[in-house]
Amino acid sequence: MNQCKMKVYDCGQVAWQAMTITWGLLFKAKNSLPRRVEATDMLHFSRQISGKTLTLRWHGHAIIGNKFEVKVIWKNKDDLLSGRIGWTGGSKDAVIEETYFPVATMPLRANACIFNALEQGRLYEIEKMPPGRTVLLDRILGNIASGSMQFSALTSPSGSYYFDTRDINSYRKSYEYHSVDNRAKARFIGIHPLPLDGHSNLRYTLPYSVSIGRFRGGWFEAAQIYKKWARRQKWAARLPVNNRLRNIGVWAWNRGLAENVIAPVEKLQRDAGVPAALDWYWWHKNGYDTSYPYYWPPREDLNVFRQAVARLNKQGIFTQVYLNGVTWDMDGGHWNQGGSQSAVLNSNGEVKATMFNHFAKRRLAWMCGNDSGPFQKKLRNTIAKLRKTGLPGVYLDMIGCASYGCCYNPAHRHAPGGGYYQVRGYRRMLKQIMRDNPGLLLSTEEPSEAYMDLFDSSISLSGGAERLWGNNVEPVPAFSAVYHGLNALFGNYALPDAIPPFDPKWPAGAAWKKEKAWHRLFPDQFFLEFARTVTWGMQPTVANLRLRHTTGAEFRELYDYIVRTARFYHSHRDFLFDGEMMPPSTLKTRTVGVDFMQRYIFTAEGRQKVFRKKMPAVLHSLWRSPDGRLGLVLANYTQGNQRYEFLGSGLKAAGRMPPRSWLLVEQSR
Repeated sequence: MNQCKMKVYDCGQVAWQAMTITWGLLFKAKNSLPRRVEATDMLHFSRQISGKTLTLRWHGHAIIGNKFEVKVIWKNKDDLLSGRIGWTGGSKDAVIEETYFPVATMPLRANACIFNALEQGRLYEIEKMPPGRTVLLDRILGNIASGSMQFSALTSPSGSYYFDTRDINSYRKSYEYHSVDNRAKARFIGIHPLPLDGHSNLRYTLPYSVSIGRFRGGWFEAAQIYKKWARRQKWAARLPVNNRLRNIGVWAWNRGLAENVIAPVEKLQRDAGVPAALDWYWWHKNGYDTSYPYYWPPREDLNVFRQAVARLNKQGIFTQVYLNGVTWDMDGGHWNQGGSQSAVLNSNGEVKATMFNHFAKRRLAWMCGNDSGPFQKKLRNTIAKLRKTGLPGVYLDMIGCASYGCCYNPAHRHAPGGGYYQVRGYRRMLKQIMRDNPGLLLSTEEPSEAYMDLFDSSISLSGGAERLWGNNVEPVPAFSAVYHGLNALFGNYALPDAIPPFDPKWPAGAAWKKEKAWHRLFPDQFFLEFARTVTWGMQPTVANLRLRHTTGAEFRELYDYIVRTARFYHSHRDFLFDGEMMPPSTLKTRTVGVDFMQRYIFTAEGRQKVFRKKMPAVLHSLWRSPDGRLGLVLANYTQGNQRYEFLGSGLKAAGRMPPRSWLLVEQSR
């Protein structure tokens, strides 16, 4: 331990790199409300230094007892401060529910951003957050550190701070950022829920380490710190991606009846001359986001579905169909056939459920990964029937992004509260599906290191962030920066006419009565979303493509762009699928105002939002192919000619790009 850079105060608070670091616990004594204990509440403190290891001990607490001892060990590891917390001598009458570690307070500098590793990655500009809001990000909004990846960063041009957990089992965990001292400082709080097993409050050691670092740079540089550890882990040692997925040049995320779904994909494959793939929703008898996990039989006659699959297979169009891998419809009339006994309960005893479908007014309840036998059996039976039709792939919604929460159901076999039983249970289910259906390819929602060795592909909606989440978050391709090439990634919510699909099985009155030519009112939105996906190294995806979008003058420019993008991506898979993402450096180009409409599938008429966002006129990314060549990918998504100039990583490029165009500038190395 380099003591010249670290100071330990008498209460045990550590000062390091302009940061103070401590810890906290949330406990509940008998007949009292939950309360926090912090290092300063302990009665005694001692320290010990041995080589590069610093051991801190706190003894005695007024409520928990004199035998209660908390121990924190700090080490230098991988140029980071690596720590672990544990305790002994707890009381059976003081139940410890959460550990807060680290609790780190640091300067909040100008132009600071918070990076959060949800989906591909999210960047929050602190200055854009509402004044007076104490919590800059909170776990209620879903900042789950055990989701996509396990790191976060507070970045600024004058110096950045890095935080991660190094957990190989996907325990439930989260974090918060708070502003303190009138926004002069920021506080990072790592939150680790404990299993309420009657033992952890007596003796416990956090089963993984946390890391803290100081660095120069932004989200990409933080991703490179994490990458050094992450790419050595078991989930990154997966088998090579199935060649059928690697060869895909374009995806269509289509919904509805067979002919409406298939015909435009067939035409797209013919016109582009590259392999296409179909992600098929609403193939099932019930309405979307209703009646899960009951799907069978297909919406049309079973023979029609079989013929559709055979038709797609004959043309080499890879196809997967939708199933929800996590939820059960509470209001579908079959809740007592296994749903109620398998449900995740929140700490207040209520079923964890969300009414995603505001049109049909159905609540979807989360199933516990560890104790959802009836749910998993129904899902496996449906998959077995699908496999018999010749279907090559199945998409299992929500597992990748929404299967990490705590469950407090007292009837389940796991201890209530924290743990990794959710991921463990879903992994068992996936392995069983793979054993039962050899050769079946599996996909899920959002990339996740917890499952990336089991899923062959993932859809990610980050490329359409503005359409889905508005203007309060900047999406960044952090997952690609760490794990590119280990899974096939596709997706966004780029709709050619900006009109989301409407399931005819929903209440008819919920459909919008008046639609406009949205693609003319927001002329660059689709092009930007579609281009952004590819510059991130993801396979291009168009949502709800219909045959009318592929013919005639109305959508000719847009469809031509889809076709040319598919060809461009497919021709440069040595960079955009096999390559390593390099530091983006800076591309000099104009800044333009892009008009966006925020509207998702369940947005009620008149509730859409519109805004203008300043964007670079040319998008770019830099890649290194497996043989060492550098490739600069450039996309002009705008309606006009655009100039660009790039200098970075030994590659120079400058010139002018025509409207709606792609360019690869290659330089050997």
